[in-house]
Amino acid sequence: MKGLKIFRRWVGIIVIICLLMLVFWNQPIYRYYKIDGKQEISDLKVIHISDLHSSKYGTAQSKLIRMIKEEAPDMIWITGDLMDENKSIQGAVEFLEGIHKEYPIYYVSGNHEYWHDDPDLVFETIQSYGVTILENTSVTLSIRDSKITITGVIDPDATLAYSGKEALNRSLSRVEDINSQEGYKVLLSHRPEHIEVYESYGFDLVASGHAHGGQVRIPFLLNGLYAPNQGFFPKYAGGYYAYTEETDLIVSRGLSFSPRLPRVFNPPEVVVIEWY
Repeated sequence: MKGLKIFRRWVGIIVIICLLMLVFWNQPIYRYYKIDGKQEISDLKVIHISDLHSSKYGTAQSKLIRMIKEEAPDMIWITGDLMDENKSIQGAVEFLEGIHKEYPIYYVSGNHEYWHDDPDLVFETIQSYGVTILENTSVTLSIRDSKITITGVIDPDATLAYSGKEALNRSLSRVEDINSQEGYKVLLSHRPEHIEVYESYGFDLVASGHAHGGQVRIPFLLNGLYAPNQGFFPKYAGGYYAYTEETDLIVSRGLSFSPRLPRVFNPPEVVVIEWY
């Protein structure tokens, strides 16, 4: 009888440990999305990275770099907050060091780049790795049988002169030939909450971050508790959203992790996007 009690106690301890690991798991996972290419693109794979905040995964970002190489993407999109103003930029530098020779990288700023003491140094560092920084600009690519135009806008925190919505409208209005872009049209923008602005410009896909998955999730019940600039129970905490028949939205839950602000049922993620 005593042995049975000890056995049950140890089983209970193991179950609790397993549950805690599940709830607070902080190692990155893959998140896969396969979406309609609208007969414009197919046979294309993109890795979408957001909100790293200089977090580290393995020595010299070895785990994160290995995850990307295993998927062998055609390109990488980074939608802001690659580093954090309260941390060394080393985590971001190690990440870029490990991938920049392998894949073309397209990047837009987040708010934290502009909160850094020296934003110019941040952008110079990113650019030194051959990263294409899209600052209210577009690039059109032909990859195999697919043509894709990628537009990127700077984060509204680059200037405090206008509200987020107005700043983004002004940024998009400055993009040359935005209404005559070729192929499948993608927008990279850090903030998902302004999807109604993005949709009005006719993008097929918008890729964003910023919301950190709402920080706390409850599977099947709550997709996110709180997100910056959206508040409690954010509408666009993370995942895939068919915003209209014409425009899809993918919000990365990001890669940031801090013991001071744990992610609950919300593991950091590497987003993999493919088209059919």
